[in-house]
Amino acid sequence: MNSKNIVIGILVLVLIGAISYLLLNNGGDTTVVVEKPTSDEILPVEPDEGIGDGATPIEEVEMMEREDETNIGTSVNGDDITAYHFGTG
Repeated sequence: MNSKNIVIGILVLVLIGAISYLLLNNGGDTTVVVEKPTSDEILPVEPDEGIGDGATPIEEVEMMEREDETNIGTSVNGDDITAYHFGTG
């Protein structure tokens, strides 16, 4: 084999590869996105500030102060099981 035949063989392989790539990846999938038109309408607000039909507001729950340690029970041997609290969360 001479170098001319090797170059022609490589060009044929590259051409076959390029054609097969184009046929297998023919543009990919297209996705159609339908955008909803935005409206500048102001949504109505209920006169009772959105609570509902005559419902009363929920009372705020007051957080209890907790200590640094809490006894949460006893073990089988009778020892106290203590929970330690760190931070404010």
